Amino acid sequence: MSFENLNGRYTIFDEYHDFEHARRVAEWKKQCGNLLAFIADGVAHRIGDAIPDLGDKLWAALKTFSEAETNEEFAQVTASCRRIVEHVSDELFPPIEGEAEGRKLGTKQYRNRLLAFVDETRKSDTSIDLIWVSTKTLSEQMEKLSDLANKGVHSEVYRVETRRCLLRTIMLLDDIISLKVGAFEIKTKLNFDDFFEKTFGL
Repeated sequence: MSFENLNGRYTIFDEYHDFEHARRVAEWKKQCGNLLAFIADGVAHRIGDAIPDLGDKLWAALKTFSEAETNEEFAQVTASCRRIVEHVSDELFPPIEGEAEGRKLGTKQYRNRLLAFVDETRKSDTSIDLIWVSTKTLSEQMEKLSDLANKGVHSEVYRVETRRCLLRTIMLLDDIISLKVGAFEIKTKLNFDDFFEKTFGL
């Protein structure tokens, strides 16, 4: 057994161990939770307009995470995060033959297609530097997320890494929202057969 040296932490001599400090930390945690909820709400509503089934996919990933007990289950969550990003890319910028800015835009190049989508939406922006920085930042975020998601394929992943993967997925989607000029196109998936069957029994 070994003992940890706290260096006077949590004692009466600790300048940051009093009620006021504890209150500020508690308020920070509450406000931070509200901020994350605000970001998640924006993702669900704005990108959800263009991708109606995105909410179900995010819900399934979060539900699997909350119930996960084994490394295999955590790996399923990270794989779901990667599939969510791929699905968003397919919906916002479907695969095409050819290239843009030297990047292939085929089925497997989903990250390139997301970057192309952002570039396309910002063509009206007069700030070339802003476009370059935005695209570079988004590319870096996708690379970090991909590294986390792929870890579940090649090695063991744990709860803390899986949580980070989920949060990075939400933040990546929020980045796409922030870089989109104007509203997303509203797409719906209408099912008239179910309506007539339930209403008229046809």
